[in-house]
Amino acid sequence: MRQRHRLGRQFGWLWGAYGTSALGTWLAFGAFPLIAIQVLHAGPAEVAALSSVGALAGAAVAVPLGSWVEFRRKRPVMVGTDLVRFVALLTIPAAFALGVLSFVQLLLVSVVVAAADITFRAASGAYLKTLLPAEDLLVANARFEATTWTTTIIGPPLGGAAVGILGPVATVLADALSHLLSALGIRAMGGQEPPPERREAARPRSRDLLDGWRYILADAMLRPLLVNTAFFNGLVMAADALLAVLMLGRLGFAPWQYGLAFAAPALGGLFGARLARPLVTRFGQHRVLVVAGTLRAIWPVGLAFVGPGTAGLLLVMGVQFGLVLCCGVFNPVCATYRLERTATGRVTRTLSAWSVTTRASTALLTAVWGVLGSLLGPRTAIGLAGLLLLATPLLLPRRAPASLAETKPAPPSSPKERTMTVTTPAVDPRTAALLVMDYQQAILASLPADPEALLSQVAGAISDMRAHGAAIAYVRVGFTEADWAAIPPANKAFSVLGRQRLMHHADPATDIHHRLAPEPGDITVRKTRFGALSTTDLDRRLRDRGITTLVVTGVATGGAVLSTVVEAADRDYRLYVLSDCVADPDPQTHQMLMTGILPRLAHIVDTAELRSLLKSPSPHAGGK
Repeated sequence: MRQRHRLGRQFGWLWGAYGTSALGTWLAFGAFPLIAIQVLHAGPAEVAALSSVGALAGAAVAVPLGSWVEFRRKRPVMVGTDLVRFVALLTIPAAFALGVLSFVQLLLVSVVVAAADITFRAASGAYLKTLLPAEDLLVANARFEATTWTTTIIGPPLGGAAVGILGPVATVLADALSHLLSALGIRAMGGQEPPPERREAARPRSRDLLDGWRYILADAMLRPLLVNTAFFNGLVMAADALLAVLMLGRLGFAPWQYGLAFAAPALGGLFGARLARPLVTRFGQHRVLVVAGTLRAIWPVGLAFVGPGTAGLLLVMGVQFGLVLCCGVFNPVCATYRLERTATGRVTRTLSAWSVTTRASTALLTAVWGVLGSLLGPRTAIGLAGLLLLATPLLLPRRAPASLAETKPAPPSSPKERTMTVTTPAVDPRTAALLVMDYQQAILASLPADPEALLSQVAGAISDMRAHGAAIAYVRVGFTEADWAAIPPANKAFSVLGRQRLMHHADPATDIHHRLAPEPGDITVRKTRFGALSTTDLDRRLRDRGITTLVVTGVATGGAVLSTVVEAADRDYRLYVLSDCVADPDPQTHQMLMTGILPRLAHIVDTAELRSLLKSPSPHAGGK
């Protein structure tokens, strides 16, 4: 309860909604195949189609939803997808009561539920990143992971009892009601949600559909992590399906023994989730991610040696306990790592692409291993999956990212500074200035998305820095006739501006955006090249005020931000780049610079982290 209180009331509601929905899902675990077999008398091919085709079709439906949700407020989407699942699942007991239930209806409901589930998870991940500060994300994800394993322990036995007494349709009704309760819990959270990246009236473009995959593939850390996750999850689930055939068929285990073999080891998931945060605190996020990801791969091969009787049952339970323990550590660390690596305006699309990929790969590998199990026998196919799993650690990101140095965190000196580590020093506002660069209408118009969300983040950073007494320096691009005449033809970027007489300094389109308007006492400079220091007296004016630290915001990442950071680093400023206050017309250029180049020269933080890094000036300190 102490941890829940620390994370706040809104997270408490979100956590409760998640637990309620997860419990309902596990109560109804296996209900659809049972209904298909017991009520509709479906054959093996139809049952297999219900599991694989439903998941694949649901994933396909979720692809356009991810880009659509990115530009909407996330809480209404979460409530909406919960209600969609409630209504869709409710049609099954209703149709059963009326005697009109069909296999086609089961298949359609499975597609709707799968698509809604992917969309809900993507929206909730994006919402969680805005709800909590970065240092609390691992705590929150560990709580979700522990809840998952708790409901895994409780749900299937209760669901099995309900199926035995009331039939499988009753558990579907319970699952439906759990989503209704989840929707009510999310609705009751209260509070204000940050605005989406662009106006809700904006329509998603066709290229947005693939943005999530583009973002992942462009990131040197997320790319191998997705491939590892897709293969690991798919192979584990494929082996589990064949293990059910082996245990319940040839080895003669009773259904309750099979259920016990998977329910009891879920305790390992609880232990793992509790260990995740202490391990990261001691050894660093990246090391824990790689070690836990490696250890979880060594267990499944042992399932190929399961035999009949008590010894066989204990072997399965031991293997599953070790696997689930390692997954309990890995999963929340991976979820946090993924959120931290993803820009705020890309979270929904990235998580949607992630879920679609892992679910599709799981369905495909399960189908392939079903064929292999028929040709080679279940035990051989399980062993083959286990051997391939031993190679999956090679797909993990082997080195720590430059922007997320994995040194051991320093103990917090106070609650206010609990986010500071040895790699991210605090910001002293008495010697710091916020650079607000090129936020001009003519330049903002080049961005692919509406700049409203970006402007809101920058306005918040300005407010935070002002509140702590830091300097604000505005930089704008603007040319006089003499400036145009002085641009040589050899300058590829700026000679075009000179020839076409663009960006005149008196043109209203070159004014600083009205939402970020300077105030008396702020520094303002006009430049005629990319860098803020190269054609201005900004460096002298900053030095006159004793400024040695620059917090950088600006458009574009590949222009003003890159040039200014490189030159300021050469002039020995301490540098911070606000990741949610910079943008570029080319998302791939932005991603490459933010993850590969700029972290070598500056600390990459977001506006929430900046607040935690700002130190209040001493009450006895004089002005600048």
